[in-house]
Amino acid sequence: MNNTWNYKEDLQDPEAFEKIEKQYDIKIPEKLKDFVAEHNGASPSECVFDSEGGEHLFGAVLSFDSGETCKTTIYQAMDTVQNKSVIPFAEDPFGNYICLSMENGKILFWSHETDEMTVAGDELESFLKGLHPIKKMVKSYNL
Repeated sequence: MNNTWNYKEDLQDPEAFEKIEKQYDIKIPEKLKDFVAEHNGASPSECVFDSEGGEHLFGAVLSFDSGETCKTTIYQAMDTVQNKSVIPFAEDPFGNYICLSMENGKILFWSHETDEMTVAGDELESFLKGLHPIKKMVKSYNL
């Protein structure tokens, strides 16, 4: 099954990436720019992923528009994570971020509770292809 991305919002600012790069003195890789341009603010229907720390939910792609007021933005995430070696590009429903490592291209899960990062994927494309549906809970009854 192909993943469906819901609630996408078009980037309003054609210079969004350049503004972020300048403000945070970073270089956003083209693959990440392409992904965000296609999925800005969107949530995937298949939203479960694994990291070295366990199973997690992919909530939504961060908004890369500076004027966004309804969704979490990369600006909020960058100020929270405070680590220029990673670029947060998505969030889970619990205040944690999914980041791209600028050092090796790996996908990292950043926990707001511990400020630690665990590897969630070798690179962006395989991470996204590895998203899978939530398993339905089946109740077992002994009759």
